[in-house]
Amino acid sequence: MAPAPLDRRRMLGNVALAAAVAAGAFVAERWRPLSSLGADFATGTDERRTITLADGSVLWLGARSAVDVDFSGSARRLQLRQGELVVQVAADPDRPFGVSTAQATVRALDARFSMRQVSDRTLVTVLQHRVEVRSETGMKLRLEERQAAQIDADGRIRQLL
Repeated sequence: MAPAPLDRRRMLGNVALAAAVAAGAFVAERWRPLSSLGADFATGTDERRTITLADGSVLWLGARSAVDVDFSGSARRLQLRQGELVVQVAADPDRPFGVSTAQATVRALDARFSMRQVSDRTLVTVLQHRVEVRSETGMKLRLEERQAAQIDADGRIRQLL
């Protein structure tokens, strides 16, 4: 027995609505990744942003990037959710500055460095001064100016430059 015309119309309407919602979500994801929702700072596709943080540090966010900021009386922390950032750390010997990703944390007192979170690894490049890289498994590496490292999902740190 064939469905009644009203049921068929309702079903076609529901299918059309679901297709429209899916298409809208696809377009939104292409412009601003859904994983950046709720981030303190985020950028969309072809968007870059410069942010001066409360301590005077300057943060440059690359396209499709998201970061959370957590400053307290004893520490300054960023969590790079996705994408890429460059940070010029304002000197404050009493409050170390750290940037974390899924694979590692970089600590600096006064430095300029970049970090890029890729699905299963983190890339770190020191532009000025030095930083300490610590993987989630506890491996450590000190990077000097013009040095770079890759931290893999298994916690292994490889110096690249």
